[in-house]
Amino acid sequence: MDLRQLEHFVTVAGEGSFTRAAELAHVTQSGLSASIRRLESELHAKLFSRTTRSVGLTDAGAAFLPHAQAMLASAGAGRSAVAHTATVLTGTLRVGSEQCLGDLLDLPDLLAAFHRRHPGVEVQFEQHGSDLLWERLHAGQLDVGLVAGGSRPGSATALRPGRLAHAEIGREQLVAVCHPEHRLAHRTEVEWTDLAKDAFADLHGTWAIRRILDEVFGDRGLRRHSVFSVNDVHALLGLVQRNLAVTVLPASVARKPEAEGLVRLSITDDDTPAWLAAVVRGPAPATPAAVESFAALIPGAAW
Repeated sequence: MDLRQLEHFVTVAGEGSFTRAAELAHVTQSGLSASIRRLESELHAKLFSRTTRSVGLTDAGAAFLPHAQAMLASAGAGRSAVAHTATVLTGTLRVGSEQCLGDLLDLPDLLAAFHRRHPGVEVQFEQHGSDLLWERLHAGQLDVGLVAGGSRPGSATALRPGRLAHAEIGREQLVAVCHPEHRLAHRTEVEWTDLAKDAFADLHGTWAIRRILDEVFGDRGLRRHSVFSVNDVHALLGLVQRNLAVTVLPASVARKPEAEGLVRLSITDDDTPAWLAAVVRGPAPATPAAVESFAALIPGAAW
């Protein structure tokens, strides 16, 4: 027996009519009848009792019907499984990110959305400063990088994609953050010269925000005193919470729950760079389709 015979049998059983079943199966009535006769011959049993008015199942037909339906369902599931393998992505996607993306991108939501869409892809995630992310992207050691930098063209801290495909995610202002008992806490605005007198808590030198601050102060001939250098934003905010130092962060990062109670100060210098974030594709991703899908999930990313 073949699937077509089973389909014909189930259709006739459901319709109770060879005429209507032939129409649904898009075959001639004689062709349908011949298909049923061949099936009955193979099973050595009559499946339908026919009268001039109706077609009904025999006892053998009634016994065979659930098995025919099950075989058709199993065949359909098999087709779906094969078709699914043609579109399901597998392999590994290597993603690296800055920690200071703030409200510009909800990384856990992005990873969750990608996983729901492509559960067969293993995501290897790593977190570094943008300098190291750039190195790994250009070396082909990452498929996608979420990087940051300053907004001034030609600056040493500007994004440097070279020939790598990239898209801006967003930009926001930098703000100074201090303890409510700090000498500047009563103000709402400061300039870089005001901050140069204070002890700073910084992120490590490979992070974009650290390089931006070093460049801004250096361009003004100002020297600042970096007393802490850490590799985690929460640790950085913890130091400010203890009134050990001030820091400068993208505005949305300075609004994190860990910064609750701290004072945020606008920086009013005319040439203060904006914080800029972007997504970058590596030169030869291990899973190109996965990279495309991941990038497409990022809101507002225009390549």
